[in-house]
Amino acid sequence: METPLTILTKRPNKFRQEMSMQGQKLISAVDGETVWTINPLMGSAAPRLVEGPEADAVKNQSIFDGPLVGYKDRGDTLEVVGPADLGAVKTWKLKLTRKDGKSMLIFLDAETGLERQWTARVDQNGMAMDFETIMTDYQATDGIMMARSMRTMMGGQQMVAITLTTVEFNVPIADSEFVMPK
Repeated sequence: METPLTILTKRPNKFRQEMSMQGQKLISAVDGETVWTINPLMGSAAPRLVEGPEADAVKNQSIFDGPLVGYKDRGDTLEVVGPADLGAVKTWKLKLTRKDGKSMLIFLDAETGLERQWTARVDQNGMAMDFETIMTDYQATDGIMMARSMRTMMGGQQMVAITLTTVEFNVPIADSEFVMPK
């Protein structure tokens, strides 16, 4: 299924994702602390608070500069595991361990330093699942290299594919965009 997706992010940790599905608007957002969603496909068009692992996943998306920038300030640790091959691409494999004990592997292109893949084990409803996010088609926007194609795989099966058609930086965004409606 193809659907338009709009993502707004703002420092320090504000995030809003909107998509339309079956004529309904779905929103996931965090205002820096509070995670909320609107999902009429789940039976209610009212905003609801999100907690637990689902909230943690949205908060992780809200880390504005990605998992590597500011990792020490967040209380995370980083170690170089060593070189690794992702297909024909030579990479450096890093292990980022968050202060909550959860970890992820980050593969950096050995030639460009760009992120090529994130791998993490996620526990949902008592089941552990391995997720991979693969980043390709890097293009410069205002001198910043951005992956324009991202695929999320679970157990080797593609779950989500995102193609960015427009990237804009330094666009004014009101804080109210991230706050849960009453």
